[in-house]
Amino acid sequence: METIETYASEYRGTWIHPKLVNYIAIWASSKYASIVGDIMDKINETTIAEHEADKTQAITDQFHNVINTVTVTLSNRITELNSDVKSLILRAVPKATTINEVIKEEFTRRDGMKIKGTKYTFPYDQLDDIIERIKEIVIDVQDV
Repeated sequence: METIETYASEYRGTWIHPKLVNYIAIWASSKYASIVGDIMDKINETTIAEHEADKTQAITDQFHNVINTVTVTLSNRITELNSDVKSLILRAVPKATTINEVIKEEFTRRDGMKIKGTKYTFPYDQLDDIIERIKEIVIDVQDV
């Protein structure tokens, strides 16, 4: 760990060697420490089980095989979780907001209409047509 004061202000602060980041994260978060401990225990159990099954292969080779398998598994899981997050982002916008945007777009092209924010002033003679169009828009947006 090193405190740097002589560089430009955006580079000042406490810098940590990359190999120490995991240890500091374990020190800072007991939940992180528990999860990392569980992963390491599972790797150790798998390595020992493989070594017991095949004593002719060196334990270091078996350890590297297990690490590669775990890395691939965790990488796939991270990719899966990232795609889940991306699918959640699409649903983060409330449907009411989408409906209001579509209604605004539809009615800004009509004559005699005033739109401020989400408040509309409709010409009285177009009221029935406007109500029907709003119903259609709501149904279309909900089907999407």
